[in-house]
Amino acid sequence: METRAAVLDWESSDITLPIDAYGMSRAEIHRVEAAASIELARCVTRQDRVSDDVVAEARRAIEPLRPDHWATHWLFGFWNADYIAAHGWRPFPEGPEPPSWIDADESTISSCLERDPLTTLQPVHSSMTDSASTLLMEINGESLERAEGTEEFTALISQRASCVTEKGHRTDSDSSLRNVEFPAEDEESMLRAALVEAQCSDFLGVTQRLGDLVANFQTDLIREHRAELLSVKAEADSRVARANKILAEVGIQ
Repeated sequence: METRAAVLDWESSDITLPIDAYGMSRAEIHRVEAAASIELARCVTRQDRVSDDVVAEARRAIEPLRPDHWATHWLFGFWNADYIAAHGWRPFPEGPEPPSWIDADESTISSCLERDPLTTLQPVHSSMTDSASTLLMEINGESLERAEGTEEFTALISQRASCVTEKGHRTDSDSSLRNVEFPAEDEESMLRAALVEAQCSDFLGVTQRLGDLVANFQTDLIREHRAELLSVKAEADSRVARANKILAEVGIQ
């Protein structure tokens, strides 16, 4: 049975929702991306054997990453003030985390990407737009929309906005989340503003309560689409299995 609660990971400042169980985990996504880089190199060179550089790049891409660009961090605005104080509010890597592709002209790359197995070596995740991920994306979006239409959502956002205002910062009245406005473009000012919103979110329990609200709607939608979602999960698992086989072929476990 699905949980009607969001799971907050305070160590990585990550939010997990029920729909995430039907896509790939972040570690699985990294492995699929790494396998795709191997298959692309094979397609471009027309050889099964790939260079040591390609293997090394694929190996690098599956190493645990903190922070992880596939993680869901600020879904409802800033939270986890201790994390922001330690790591900043920009939780995404500055450089490209997925493996770098082999050098080739654009037409060759495009042609290879349209061939099997590269067509199915794509992540399955609620933030993706390919056909395998469509239902996950739709359920995620609809649950967020339903949550935003509730009085509880409005009240929690209003309470946080009042807290932020009392601490001397303005909020964006045009946003449904009424996020804190950055007073200036310099990093120090933005960090202070992010910390204020995070402190208010943590004090009021905004992120957990809004996450639970969304999770509740997601659980209802998951039950409505159970059979379809099981097919999505099976496809995700199949892609991961194929990726693991490709990685094993080049000595990556």
